[in-house]
Amino acid sequence: MRNVTILPSLRLLVLLLLTGLLSGSAFGQFTRSIVADEVANNGPVYYGNSRNVARTTTGTLVAIWQDGTGQIVTATYDEAFQDWLLPVQVSFAGDEASKAGIIADNGGGLHAAWQQREPAGNWQIWYANYLSGTWSAPVRVDSDSLDAEECSIEVDSNGRIWVVWNTDNEPDGAEWILASHSDDTGVSWSSPDTLSSPDGIINGSSTTSARVGIWAGSNGRLATIWHEDFPGREREIYVNQYDGSAWQGEVVVSDTTDTTITRHWYTNVCMDASDNIYVLFANDRQGSDPRQLLMTSKAWDASWQPAWTTLYTDTNGDFLTNALTIDPNGNLYAGFRRPKGDGSGTEEVAYVTSQDGGSTWSEPVALSRDGYDAGYLTFVGHVTGSVVDAIWRESYLPGVDDDDTTAIVYAAIDFTTGIEEPSVVAGEFALSQNYPNPFNPSTNVRFSVLSAGDYELAIYNILGEKVRTLTHRHYATGEYTSAWDGRNDAGSQVTSGVYFYRLSSAKQTLTRKMILMK
Repeated sequence: MRNVTILPSLRLLVLLLLTGLLSGSAFGQFTRSIVADEVANNGPVYYGNSRNVARTTTGTLVAIWQDGTGQIVTATYDEAFQDWLLPVQVSFAGDEASKAGIIADNGGGLHAAWQQREPAGNWQIWYANYLSGTWSAPVRVDSDSLDAEECSIEVDSNGRIWVVWNTDNEPDGAEWILASHSDDTGVSWSSPDTLSSPDGIINGSSTTSARVGIWAGSNGRLATIWHEDFPGREREIYVNQYDGSAWQGEVVVSDTTDTTITRHWYTNVCMDASDNIYVLFANDRQGSDPRQLLMTSKAWDASWQPAWTTLYTDTNGDFLTNALTIDPNGNLYAGFRRPKGDGSGTEEVAYVTSQDGGSTWSEPVALSRDGYDAGYLTFVGHVTGSVVDAIWRESYLPGVDDDDTTAIVYAAIDFTTGIEEPSVVAGEFALSQNYPNPFNPSTNVRFSVLSAGDYELAIYNILGEKVRTLTHRHYATGEYTSAWDGRNDAGSQVTSGVYFYRLSSAKQTLTRKMILMK
C-alpha cells in the first residue's frame, strides 16, 4: 500500500468532476469510481441504516466496509494519484466484524462503529476514530452480555459521539433499541439509554427488524428511527427524539388503517437546518398491489401526522436499504434499489431528489453500472463541499445475480450543477470565465461594460453567502480585469471548493462558477 498522507482538500474530487465520466442525474451530475474490486464477500456494505461513506470538513473522503476476511476496513481517496488507496484494517475481531458505519465530526475527524464477536460469543458494538492521521485502537461501546447488533453512529452539534444499536436477537423481554454516548472521543461510554418500549419486545428478528438510524440537528438534537412489530400489524416505523438533554420517548409514525398494507419497513431519517425531520420508508402490500417508497416529515416540536408523499411506485419493487440525505441547499436525496426489469434477475441502485422539502420528486436516476447487480446504497451523513457522496456494492462480473464476489462503488453527485449560470448578454455587459480555473492561489476575472454606470463584482459560496466584494464603483465603457486571491472581506483565506462570481448592475446580473483548489 502506498504511504500517502491524506490531503485535506477537494482537489481530487473536483478533478473527477472536470475530467471523469459525467452522467445525467435528477439534480446535478455524478461521477463514478471503483473503491475496491473482487471483494470476496457478497455483503461488504449492508442495509441502509448505517452510512458507509464520510467526508471530513477538510475534504478527506473515506469509505468503510467488511472485507473478505470478516474484518472492517477503510479506504481513503488519494488526491495525488486520483485513486482509492488500498484498504486499512480497523477491526480486530476474533471471529467476525460486520455492518460498519462512519461519520465525520465538525473538526476534521472521523468516527466508526460496527458489530463484532469472538468465537462462541455474542455480538458486541465497537468503536474507533481517525483524529490524528491513523485509526485508534478499537474500544467496546456496549457493556452487557446481550447480543448487540446493527449499530449506527453520529456526532451531535456539541461534539458528543452517539452510537445506537438493537438487541433484537435476544428473547422477548430483552429486545431494545439502545443508545450510548461518549464525551471523551470514545475513551469511555455512558450506560445505555433505552429508546424503544421498556417491555423489551420488538418481535421479528435482527435480520428483518430494528435496524436503527440516527441524525444530528442543531443544539444537541437527535432523531433516531427504526421499524418493529406493531400490535395488529407486522411492522411499523418508530422515531425517538433527543432534545439536547433527554430522549422524548418512541412514537409510531406510519400506522395506517389501510389493510392492504402488510408492513412499513426499511427506513431512514435526516434533518434540515431548521431541525425539520424527514422520514423515508417503504411498504409491502398483499398480493400484486404496488409497493411504494414513502416520505413523511414534521417540524421538530410538531406531532406526526398520517400524511405521506409517494416518491416511487413499482409493482415488483424491492426498496430494501433505503438511503436518505440532504445537501446544504436543503435538497433531499432518497436512494433505493429496484429490479432492472430486463429479465436478468439483477437489480440497480437509483435515487430521486426533491427541491421543495419532499413535496415533489424527480424521476429516478440509476447510479450503478449498467449490467451489474447492485444494492445496499448509502449516502454520506452530512454533506460538505459541493457533492453528495454515495457508496454501494455491485457484482464483480456483469450479468451475475447476487454474486459472492463483489465490488465497492462510489459516486459523487454534484449538486451545484443544478444552479443556473446565465450566459453573457451581448450589447449590455459581459462576464468571462475566470482564468486560471481551477486556481490556486489567485485567479483573474475579466468583464466588459458597454454602458457607463455602477457595477459590483462579488464572490459567493455555494450557500449563496457573499464572501468577497472585489469591486463596487462607477465604470465607464470598456473592458476590465479584477483579481481574487482566495480571501474573504475580513482578509482570511477561504476553504477549497466551488464559488460563484457575480457581475451586477441596476438592470442585469451575470453569474459564473469557479473552483478554488489547494
